[in-house]
Amino acid sequence: MPKITPSMAKNTIRRSLRAIVDSELSATEKTAIWDYFFSQCAYCDKELTREGRQGQLDHLIPTTSGGTNHISNRVLSCPTCNGDEMREEDWNSFLNRMIIGPATREVRIQRIQRWVQLHSHLKKPIDEGILERHIENVCNAFDTAVAALKGCPVSNTGVDSTRQIPQRESCRGILASSVMRFTIEANRWYACELIGDEFEEDICSYSPIKILRLETPAHGDRSIRLHFYHANYPEGVRDKIYNLRTIERGENYFLAKSLDHNPVRILHIYDISYEWVVRHLPGMTPDKNDLHRWLDRHL
Repeated sequence: MPKITPSMAKNTIRRSLRAIVDSELSATEKTAIWDYFFSQCAYCDKELTREGRQGQLDHLIPTTSGGTNHISNRVLSCPTCNGDEMREEDWNSFLNRMIIGPATREVRIQRIQRWVQLHSHLKKPIDEGILERHIENVCNAFDTAVAALKGCPVSNTGVDSTRQIPQRESCRGILASSVMRFTIEANRWYACELIGDEFEEDICSYSPIKILRLETPAHGDRSIRLHFYHANYPEGVRDKIYNLRTIERGENYFLAKSLDHNPVRILHIYDISYEWVVRHLPGMTPDKNDLHRWLDRHL
């Protein structure tokens, strides 16, 4: 088995997490693309054979430019058009340059546009900001774990070479001390994202919250009772009490599921910042030097 470096592992993590919300095409979808374009390149009309693996499923908008793997963003292409021939051009500019005859060019453009229109309504939006933040959090946790594991003496067999209990305990101590967990404190403001189907197309509702009180049951099942002030609710109903079960507590965020809501409601809580307030509370001008006091006065 070839050596796997931390960089290679993190690239796999990134691809795997993205694939959860932006999966590759199914076999049925691939067949639909081949059938729609009559086994011909969508750009140059070259005949392609699926058995000979001549066709490629090109991204109209490259993933490097924000495109997804959704069927509405994929067309059948020959290797030449999908390779050096297109280079850095968008597909429309490519066709305008490659096809001289305006009538032929218009037919191919309309065929591609019709394909996009047929499937765009099935496409679910991806919040790139949330996705990248979760990927970054996981990669940061991975880096922390790698650094901790490198501090533990391990033999070639993968077993602690010292065979001494104190040594193994010290390895656990390195790991525990290096992974700092995000903590929520009473009487402080935080940024909060409420995630759930009930928020329709937005899939996420943003609000500053101020923690009033936390109660942790003695039975230790990762549940907490959170009393907080929800600034984005109408006046008179801003004081909230949620019974939560912890999903994950990372270095700079807290993720929990509400036990009080159906459909499911997820809370993503992290430190609030001047930039976050400006982005999510348009029209407000917070005090960058004393943000928490400003929030107390204005919210």
